[in-house]
Amino acid sequence: MKVRLENILDAQTALAELAKKDLKIATAYKVAKLIKVVAAEVELFNEQRIKLLQSVGSTLSEDGTQYLIPNDKKAEFAKSFTELVSVEVDVPDKINVSGEDISISPDLLMALEAFVEIEV
Repeated sequence: MKVRLENILDAQTALAELAKKDLKIATAYKVAKLIKVVAAEVELFNEQRIKLLQSVGSTLSEDGTQYLIPNDKKAEFAKSFTELVSVEVDVPDKINVSGEDISISPDLLMALEAFVEIEV
């Protein structure tokens, strides 16, 4: 199944929360496998994001917590960043969590929409 990197980035917290739930063994396995794939994609994304930041001449702030992008390069960065998060990557098929006795907040469920399916 293909999903955009932005979906993966949005789902990280929700996947971590889902991993904390008591799930049937087969579902837990699928969630763990998905988390491994997502972690690898996030790592590669971050490498590319840093390269992109460097390519537009950004520098680290004095406290080292954020990159500062030159004003004349912000539009170029925004365009390239949008292209980056729009890249589609392969992930395991959606995980069916129907029949699982879990509770999850609506915002986390929305973040998981691309990765789980629930039959109501």
